[in-house]
Amino acid sequence: MSTVVFVTGNAAKARYFSKLIGFDVDHESVDLDEIQSTDMKKITEDKARRAYDIIGKPVIVEDVGLFFKAWGDLPGPFIKFFVDQENGLEKVCRMLDGFSSRQARTIVMTTYYDGKIFTHFQGGADGEIAVQPKGTGGFGYDAIWCVNGYGGRTRAELTTEEDEASYIEARPIKQLHDFFGDLHV
Repeated sequence: MSTVVFVTGNAAKARYFSKLIGFDVDHESVDLDEIQSTDMKKITEDKARRAYDIIGKPVIVEDVGLFFKAWGDLPGPFIKFFVDQENGLEKVCRMLDGFSSRQARTIVMTTYYDGKIFTHFQGGADGEIAVQPKGTGGFGYDAIWCVNGYGGRTRAELTTEEDEASYIEARPIKQLHDFFGDLHV
């Protein structure tokens, strides 16, 4: 059993995280309201601090944002509010129709907090937003997210192997593995 807890509502995400970094991480689902900001570090620091206060152990939290080139730093971490709307993915695709670029970047911010010090790990991937949602796999915005290197297919259209590879590419897995290996968790 580890001394760090991954705080997420998705137990499968915590198991996958453990697999990727090479050691078991405990998981707890803690209902945390999220501050509204486009600064991913601020969001994860706030979540980590509150999770630590509840759990009383070192925690890992993660937040993901999808940033459209045409919109500057938006929607960023607010993408979840667009996705959760009725026909949300289709609406996001339509909102980019009037722009010359469908380019986007996903940013994954993973933060570790031990009650004293925050340690941030940032990953990301470039790609573009599809003209319409496609595919049945994945979750969240995967049906509109065409990460570079996969022939213009959305993450929801990728094979299991491609999905895992793109997941790993977008996350700071090596840095996390090295950090936690150094801590001997």
